[in-house]
Amino acid sequence: MTRKRSIIWNILIPLPIIMLVVVAIAWVVIPKLVIDNMLEATQKSSTQTTFQFKTLRGYYNKNVIAKAKASGALRPAIEHEGVADAIPLPATMIHDLSTLLSKEDTTLELYSPYPFKNRADRQLDTFQKAAWSYFKTNPDGVYSTTEKHGDATIMRVAVADKMVDEGCVSCHNSHVLSTKKDWKLGDVRGVLVVDTDISGNLIAAQSLKNKMLAGIVVAVLMMMAVFAVVSLSIVKPIKAMTAAMLRVAKGETDTDIPAASRKDEIGEMSKAVQVFKDNAIQNKALEAEREESQLQEVREHDRLTAIV
Repeated sequence: MTRKRSIIWNILIPLPIIMLVVVAIAWVVIPKLVIDNMLEATQKSSTQTTFQFKTLRGYYNKNVIAKAKASGALRPAIEHEGVADAIPLPATMIHDLSTLLSKEDTTLELYSPYPFKNRADRQLDTFQKAAWSYFKTNPDGVYSTTEKHGDATIMRVAVADKMVDEGCVSCHNSHVLSTKKDWKLGDVRGVLVVDTDISGNLIAAQSLKNKMLAGIVVAVLMMMAVFAVVSLSIVKPIKAMTAAMLRVAKGETDTDIPAASRKDEIGEMSKAVQVFKDNAIQNKALEAEREESQLQEVREHDRLTAIV
């Protein structure tokens, strides 16, 4: 009985337990991987968007603002709407584009702790303050976080907006509305932030996670079913051969040996048991002959004794 339990334990139990452990690990790891990958992709996309707007503003400053100022026909201004000879300043252009994009899932904003006087009433939120503090020591880094706004989940990604052109430095240091007039080339002037509503992406990620977990569970169940069938196909004939060997060992040489027709290792075992049975039959026959010979000797001895 102990041997039978050992076979069942050693063959049927360990692998299903391992499979269940794998499923448990996947249940913990996969959701995090799916969500992390989605967040990483969103962050990369948002960071790319900020650099695209910085490139756009640089191009605008070099190829539009510079030419307008050189020609004298147009002047850069904050209040440019409805003014025939005014075009928006580079930062004003970013603010205007942010307003136009405000109805999309992705919005853009440019802010600074040193706003022009006409924007002095704007208050920085917690994220904006934290990002500005971060860029003081990491001007080339990316600062991001995820926030809940009502039912929406928003990813906020910020990059530093630096003074990269002498024209910008000169403008900000001389503009009548500027609140800081000691800017230098390379200074962090402000922060460019992209806010992305990732609520839909989270739902999609959750759906993908559930499908992956369901697929793993189905695959594991199928593997366990196949393994159980294969295991039973091995254990059952082994148990039958063990019983046959015990009967043969007790002298029941008329016992049939199972699985003799199989062409695998079980069949080889069956042949070995058959050899054991044949030897037992042969030994039994030899023992019978020996006993018959001894009986004949006794009879002959008794006959001779009777004559004498």
